[in-house]
Amino acid sequence: MIIDTSALVAILRDEPDAKICALAIEKSVNRRLSAANFVETSLRLDHPNNYHKDWYGWPEERKRVAWTTMFTGLLEAAMPLCRTNQERLFLQQVILERVVVFRPTRNYLYCPTNEPHSGGEFIAECFERLRTKGTRTCSPHH
Repeated sequence: MIIDTSALVAILRDEPDAKICALAIEKSVNRRLSAANFVETSLRLDHPNNYHKDWYGWPEERKRVAWTTMFTGLLEAAMPLCRTNQERLFLQQVILERVVVFRPTRNYLYCPTNEPHSGGEFIAECFERLRTKGTRTCSPHH
């Protein structure tokens, strides 16, 4: 399945057909996101009415689900492009850093609590989502 831009936008904006799109994507064995659809999605979301503005009002649980989903989605999109285990490991580390590292000037990204283990717990959530929802394309041994 090539994931369409309109499906991603519907999911990210929580539009009426978001659940149908998400279920279709989840049920598909082979999910792919073309570079063109990735860029188009980012462009469609980068305007004054984008979902990112609504992010601040989301409950913490919804934000965590969004970021763990982003983690597995990025891995699933990137891993088939890797030719070696070294390339896979490098991209896995880059993606994990992109999703998990706190950036104070970008408070719409992951923001840990003051609890000492909150970052580690979030990383564990990302890997748990990968274990339960990810595909074989994310495996370093694929």
